[in-house]
Amino acid sequence: MSERFKYPINGICRFENIAQLIANDDFPKIPIGEMAGFEWYVSLVTNTVDGLIRIHPYCQSNHWDNIQNLSIRYFFSYLSRKQSIKCQQTSNVNKPVLLTSRDSLLGDYLGIESLMNEKFKFLHDGALCIEYGLSVLSLQHYDKIWRFNFYDKMFDCDQKQNMITVEDCSRDDSDDCVLLFAPKQLLQFHSPLFKDRNLSIREQSVRKHNRNIRELLQIAHGVKIEAPDDVLNTADKLGFRNVARYCERQMIQERYEDMLVFGYFNLAAEYNLNHYLAHLLRHVGPAGCLAAVLMTVDIEKLSSEYMKQCTKYFFENA
Repeated sequence: MSERFKYPINGICRFENIAQLIANDDFPKIPIGEMAGFEWYVSLVTNTVDGLIRIHPYCQSNHWDNIQNLSIRYFFSYLSRKQSIKCQQTSNVNKPVLLTSRDSLLGDYLGIESLMNEKFKFLHDGALCIEYGLSVLSLQHYDKIWRFNFYDKMFDCDQKQNMITVEDCSRDDSDDCVLLFAPKQLLQFHSPLFKDRNLSIREQSVRKHNRNIRELLQIAHGVKIEAPDDVLNTADKLGFRNVARYCERQMIQERYEDMLVFGYFNLAAEYNLNHYLAHLLRHVGPAGCLAAVLMTVDIEKLSSEYMKQCTKYFFENA
């Protein structure tokens, strides 16, 4: 089996009438579909060194949007009809290539003399066939934060069986499902929902926009980003307690607004945020204010820890 099948984005690009393409120095850009959420293509470029013309395959995208850099593994191979001929290049598995928005992913060269030499059998009825395999690991946005790529399957996941698919079908504005791919061991550590199976999210009650799932996965993988407002609800529904605690720490750092006090305490009750509750009690004021707040909370659904902290507050501030 070819090395390219280890990569989530792989295939073969065929450049017809390669001799004429080289003579014109004009090569088609062959689309290869989406990778990391945006479209890419493969093409060829030539250069001359010491009077010898060389040809390189390269991969590029014109749709980087807000992406500044990305980390990528790759594989390129010039296919020969003679199986003993191997002319291929693989990036170091332990040291992916750093690619900027201004760069192309450039493969190793093949001399034109070798390409046209029939004994190497690189030509397929006058065409040059380039085999490729690509895997984007992470992306850096212009906010300087590196994020994992969950849009593509993981490198060599079919062999290692180390990946979980999150099928998100809960978008309001689309009937299509969004597939996200993440390491099995880490998701199973965070949530019991992933113990034995992949997860299909089809209920509108879980979340409204698939961005929350992506951001939840980033936080679960240790990325320090500002959690969107609905991530706490998503984390609670999917059993990501560590992500819920991350959201709780961010909420504690936010500015306390007296006019929002009822919402604060209801939020602490709904998601069992004991540290956040302790923070709120330091700001709520006289015991009468807390009593007024608790009138809006469903007492029967409060946790024992919530009741304990509020009771202690009444005794100390009566």
